[in-house]
Amino acid sequence: MNESKFNFGTVLAIIVLLGYSYFVFMGLNYWLNGNITLAAILTAAMVVVVMVCIFVMCRAKASRWKRVGLTGQILFGLIVFAAFGASSIPFAHFLGIMGKQGEIKTEFNKAKEFAEQVDQAYDNYTDSMINAYELELKRAAAGHSTGSASTKYSQMNLDKMEGDDSTKVASMVRAYSNRIAANDSIIAQRDDRQRVVNESAEMSVWNVAMPQNVALMSENVKKWVDYYIDLSKPTPNPGFEAYKEFSYSQYEGQVKQLGDDLTKLSKPGAISLIIAIVVALLCFACMLFPYFLTRRSMASRESHSGMAI
Repeated sequence: MNESKFNFGTVLAIIVLLGYSYFVFMGLNYWLNGNITLAAILTAAMVVVVMVCIFVMCRAKASRWKRVGLTGQILFGLIVFAAFGASSIPFAHFLGIMGKQGEIKTEFNKAKEFAEQVDQAYDNYTDSMINAYELELKRAAAGHSTGSASTKYSQMNLDKMEGDDSTKVASMVRAYSNRIAANDSIIAQRDDRQRVVNESAEMSVWNVAMPQNVALMSENVKKWVDYYIDLSKPTPNPGFEAYKEFSYSQYEGQVKQLGDDLTKLSKPGAISLIIAIVVALLCFACMLFPYFLTRRSMASRESHSGMAI
């Protein structure tokens, strides 16, 4: 009996399959937003399906597996072809990411810059709110002294404070500042958060952790933006008409754009699609090398020639 052997075609097929599957894995990793485990499972499943089908085809050709005749071998070959056809989609996705590497790097650096500036943005916000609050308090106090704005004076609760107007204004401004401005505890937590941002800021599309890095940076900063929004919500009193809630839309928009470029499976470019199809077909052809190099069993040849098995 002539069994299939571990020949040059098998070695070449394994090398090609492993190289191709790495690109498929990277495409799935980005597509699944950094879910490395699921991407690895799907890629491994594709590799196993291809290897099992090729093994069955070679075994059926080299032995007397009558139940897997020529029709069965063709069917298994079609399964391999379908596996490469389906996997060419994430393959093309990763090619598209590679093609936009410069643009993605620019977007990533912008996102990191916005992430680093969230604290300064909040400090600028608190300075502007405190100054606006102090200005309205002074205007209310000045109006009250001339008898022309007693309603505003009471709206801002200045009539409930002890002391002269300047003392009241200073006391209320200080209380408002202590309520919304960053204290020592917040500043210490800022340092820890900035360390996390820096650790997640490795930029390379070949880095399997890249989607996770973007998600981690986004999640970390979003948590702090939400915290700052909650911190800014309490208004001194209804009379503070210049009050507005803290927001940091620049970062959110930048990260969304970056996330879409990395993970959103959009229509692939013509070049990426053509390359993916050509590579998939070449890899499929390489997978058939072990089959073509496997010698057909003597019994099979005799049966086809009309001789007794």
